[in-house]
Amino acid sequence: MYYFRNNILVFISNQINMIGFSSRFIDKILLGTISSDSGRSIIWGRTIEMIKQNPLGYGGMGTRHIITDIIFAGYPHSVILEILVDFGVFLV
Repeated sequence: MYYFRNNILVFISNQINMIGFSSRFIDKILLGTISSDSGRSIIWGRTIEMIKQNPLGYGGMGTRHIITDIIFAGYPHSVILEILVDFGVFLV
């Protein structure tokens, strides 16, 4: 299976594409770019700064107005960071 992994992934990717979907994850594996963060580290850094500046949160979709100035996709691309920046840091 390991030896044929690329063939298997190409087959799966083709099958997914034939039904009208795509898999960014499989495509990145096939291209050898799976470890690339696609610029998300910049977004994550800015989101963490927002959390530090206002740990009580910015409200629902609170990152959109700030992150869209950095990059078109104006959200953290991380569920955990998005919850923290939108609704604040809760101490348990």
